[in-house]
Amino acid sequence: MLFLTFIEVKRSLLLNLITASLFLPISCQEIPTPTPFETFLSGRDTIFDLAILNGVVVDGLGSEPINSDVLVTGDTIAFVGYIDTTLAKITQIIHAQERIICPGFIDPHAHGDPMSDESFENFLAMGVTTILLGQDGSSSVQQGNSALEYLAAVEDRPLLLNVAFLAGHGSIRTNVGVGAKRKPDAIEIRNMQQVLKESLEAGCFGMSTGLEYVPGMYADRFELVELAKTVGAYEGIIMSHMRSEDEDEIDLSIDELASQGEYCRVHISHLKVVYGKGREKGVQVIKKIKALNESGIVVTADVYPYLAGYTGISIVFPPWAKTPSTFIEAKRSRNAELRSYLKEKVLQRNGPEATLFGSGPFTGLTLAEVEKKSGKSFVDILLELGPFGASGAYFVMDQKLQDAFITDSTIMICTDGSPTMRHPRGYGTYARMIEDYFVRDSSITLPILIKKMTYLPAKTIGFRRRGQIAAGYAADLLIFNPSDIKERATFVEPHRPAEGFDLVFVNGKISWKNESIVRSDAGRLIRRNTGY
Repeated sequence: MLFLTFIEVKRSLLLNLITASLFLPISCQEIPTPTPFETFLSGRDTIFDLAILNGVVVDGLGSEPINSDVLVTGDTIAFVGYIDTTLAKITQIIHAQERIICPGFIDPHAHGDPMSDESFENFLAMGVTTILLGQDGSSSVQQGNSALEYLAAVEDRPLLLNVAFLAGHGSIRTNVGVGAKRKPDAIEIRNMQQVLKESLEAGCFGMSTGLEYVPGMYADRFELVELAKTVGAYEGIIMSHMRSEDEDEIDLSIDELASQGEYCRVHISHLKVVYGKGREKGVQVIKKIKALNESGIVVTADVYPYLAGYTGISIVFPPWAKTPSTFIEAKRSRNAELRSYLKEKVLQRNGPEATLFGSGPFTGLTLAEVEKKSGKSFVDILLELGPFGASGAYFVMDQKLQDAFITDSTIMICTDGSPTMRHPRGYGTYARMIEDYFVRDSSITLPILIKKMTYLPAKTIGFRRRGQIAAGYAADLLIFNPSDIKERATFVEPHRPAEGFDLVFVNGKISWKNESIVRSDAGRLIRRNTGY
């Protein structure tokens, strides 16, 4: 080690001072470095609509939360960082009081029609600012004369939140006169492609399929691949309620979807494994999806955090008795076989106790309760209802298996809900995710959870200016304290709105405050060709 004497140190310091004095003016004053906000303001208008101060920004990308402010002009985020309010004129200032500021949630699988009288308030109450409609092969876009006219009508209507659409494969099939059961010929395939093309050009982000339902269940692989080619030509996506979600057929269903993925991006709607048990099965399915992505086929998925699905009672009827005409014929000529099928199917799906009616004459009762009250067997009850007589919730999933999907960082969250459906997922999904998976057991970090509900669906659907907090992005924003978020909807009372979101901004406007709607016209139609 080198040691210096006191005299040497003194001499060295003196030399440094002399040298420095040769290069610095004697009366030097340090010039302060401009702050990022001052740099941002340089050369631009300093009048802004909104500043949210003192918040904890979770940007949607999975980044660590940061203490920050957010500046908004019009419907767009202008700046993220420390804001000196003395340097700009700001119309409205909101103090977030160290609450979370994050992008509005994006629901990649919702139901409803903005042209009807139903309100989408249930979505806004749980922080959803954008929904994707036209799911499971059925889309209102195919109603009326043309997709262009329908979307123009939606665009002219006051919207509570942002809406986007998929074309519906089943609706297209019906539109061109193919409908149920029959295989389309070459001309009809071309007609279907033309209707799909018009829908994509009008602004749809892709096509949905419902292959477990009429008429989608009658489509073969060739038909679906030909339509996938059209979707791919417009860089769209196919979102699919797959052929089967049963444990013994899930791999085949994913393979069928992957065959369409040779031509366009594909997406598994409400991922589940019916009858499956244990986390290992969930991990196996995730590995299959990741392997497909590594092979070059883009496959994504969403999931809702409930163990019961919701759909028409036709789900327990055989493929040869799902339409009105085939059901009548099956009762006449295959009655014993039909009865046996219904009994075995219901028992396989955890018995009559696991079916809870959400519509029809037995709303709010389980199939077992109806059986006990009526004195009839559940098979007779189902035969009286027929495949279109009711809808219901079906408790057919395993918690550990579904949790593998729910907690996976690559699988996004959806509701598969609507304003009217008698299932709590339409009112509670996003509150449940925060309350159960972050606040209660911390099985997902907040940045990853927010990403699963914002950036991932935005990227998957094709939104170019939503799903993250960054300059230039749409000002769909939430302010909340995670510990205040409560899911209130239950299977008994499915239409109870979530609680705890302090403020919900849609396109820069406060639309939700103090558990109620502030304004109902800040939403807009988002089209594929604008990506807004």
